[in-house]
Amino acid sequence: DSYLCEANGSFVKVYLYSLRHSNSANISVKDIASALNLLESDVVMLIHQVYVAGLGSAALSGHVG
Repeated sequence: DSYLCEANGSFVKVYLYSLRHSNSANISVKDIASALNLLESDVVMLIHQVYVAGLGSAALSGHVG
């Protein structure tokens, strides 16, 4: 929770989008970028930040490819 207060809006978007789709089939970086109107390269960087923040296992649990 403390990290999210300091995170930028795109980070929060990717994190929340990933949480919402964590029970669905694999989603791609392209899917996330398209849904959130972000560059694919930015999504890759933000996914990395999610893992660095220690939030990756809950949000992304192997569903992003």
